[in-house]
Amino acid sequence: MLCRIEPIYTHFYSIAWWTYIVFISGFNHRRGNSYLMGKPREFRWLFLFSVPTWLFFEVYNFRLENWRYL
Repeated sequence: MLCRIEPIYTHFYSIAWWTYIVFISGFNHRRGNSYLMGKPREFRWLFLFSVPTWLFFEVYNFRLENWRYL
């Protein structure tokens, strides 16, 4: 990202976030309680619930004008 190599530079947040989710899921899978690998139905429910919640806060941040997207 520091070298501004595309598409990593533009999509770094998504790449980092999904890598984190898969890494933590693998860690939890070794412990026996992974939502992604062991409970896919619950993972889908969490995904479908969390994305609109996240988008709500993104819209709220646009209203607050805490930061600007370039």
